[in-house]
Amino acid sequence: MAYMALYRKHRSKTFDEILGQDHITTTIKNQIMNDKIAHAYLFCGIRGTGKTSIAKILAKAVNCESPVNGNPCLKCPTCEAIANETVLNVIEIDAASNTGVDDVRNIRDDALYMPQTGKYKVYIIDEVHMLSKNAFNALLKILEEPPKHVIFILATTESQKIPQTILSRCQRFDLKRISKTLMHDRMKEYIAEEGAILEDRAIDYIVELSEGSMRDGLSILEQIISIKQGQEITLEDVLNVLGNVDYDTYNKFTMDLENKDIKECIEKVNEIYDDGKDIINFASMYCNYLRNLVLVASNTNISLLDMSEENASTIKDVAGKISANRLIYLLEEFINCEKAMRYSNMPKLTLEMLIIRLCKEEEIYSPMQMMQAGAMAQTAGSEMPVKKAKPRIANKVETIAEGDIDAYIGAWNAVVDATEDMIVRNKLNQVSINQLEGNKVYMTADLKYVVDYVVKVKDRLQKVLPKLNDKEIEIYIDETSKIREAMDNQSKAMDSEDVDDITKALAKANIEVNIE
Repeated sequence: MAYMALYRKHRSKTFDEILGQDHITTTIKNQIMNDKIAHAYLFCGIRGTGKTSIAKILAKAVNCESPVNGNPCLKCPTCEAIANETVLNVIEIDAASNTGVDDVRNIRDDALYMPQTGKYKVYIIDEVHMLSKNAFNALLKILEEPPKHVIFILATTESQKIPQTILSRCQRFDLKRISKTLMHDRMKEYIAEEGAILEDRAIDYIVELSEGSMRDGLSILEQIISIKQGQEITLEDVLNVLGNVDYDTYNKFTMDLENKDIKECIEKVNEIYDDGKDIINFASMYCNYLRNLVLVASNTNISLLDMSEENASTIKDVAGKISANRLIYLLEEFINCEKAMRYSNMPKLTLEMLIIRLCKEEEIYSPMQMMQAGAMAQTAGSEMPVKKAKPRIANKVETIAEGDIDAYIGAWNAVVDATEDMIVRNKLNQVSINQLEGNKVYMTADLKYVVDYVVKVKDRLQKVLPKLNDKEIEIYIDETSKIREAMDNQSKAMDSEDVDDITKALAKANIEVNIE
């Protein structure tokens, strides 16, 4: 007999075997027992949670000659014929390959004919969201009023792409991600059936990578159980086969990053690269690790972490040594880096540059800051400014003199420090105050989403910040206000034609570097 993949070999055969979807299977079993079967069903959920399995079982159950408590008996000729795919009563269609209106018209025409055997002709349309607009329109009428002998079962991973006209004609069921405990227990049963031996840490890691998808877990397991025959497979074996690193490596890498140890961080990246491991996957997994660190630092329930309790305990020490604000900042930086790496011809270099910048962020400018400062130097004929520490003040001040920018920066920092929401505080920490003019406060930020956020809450900030010479303030913020400030100062000594030329040049430079 030909080899069968584990996820096909262990596909559930009855509703009772479906894992983690009791809210759906119980409802459908009751419908079958009470003979209240709907004419159209829609199963929504991520991959590997049981959509197709439930559809196949439902197709058997409604045609079974001797159903048992809503489940198919699996023994009658009809059940066996459906299982062996030798009957034309159950038609499975991949909407990703049959997207056109003609394909749906064929279904509509074929549905008029009575089933060869059994009571119902069942159409299972997988990834139904891939149908074209015209195909959905062709499906509408027969889906609303199909012949009495026809049942439609639609399955999708992206329900938001399905027209409301289709949704309104179906009974919709949303499948949950399978819990780690249920998946771990079921995985151990399958491992025993396959005659393999895996330590619990290895199983936990496979479950973590599966992200609630049983099919993903079985696909990984299928690859792993071939490592050793008759010997215990350890977590280290799993990591080596999948090209991933353990949490101890992430812990050390994070502390080296926090201690500004460029040498150790770069050496670890090169070690991962030389071992043939996917450097983009490393960055992606590290983002998940940082997400868990943020949750631990925020005293979040361990059950919300994407890891086992044993692994969660290993990161508590690291979370206790780094502030939540810093961890959020690192997470944002690595998310942006991972995104850039996917579109870069040199992903390793992209990661290394981020590490160097994070380790020397107090000494160097970000690319946006360097562009702004360089443009200032060219237009105003000045030296590149040296970034100085922001003064801190503890007490709230009602008004500040117009020219006292240090005092105003201190007042800004007091407002930021008093902000309870860590995410908001992290955004405001990335804002710089550059100029006071009359009752106007000019600010800049390197990242566009920070600028957009300050614009959004500008009215509130203007109420909590001190006045300027007893006048209500007005906040102006963007990514190029430094450049405009320098240009305005210089424009007094230039004629209008020269100013227009500089404006065009700066606008062009801004377009080239202002990338979200």
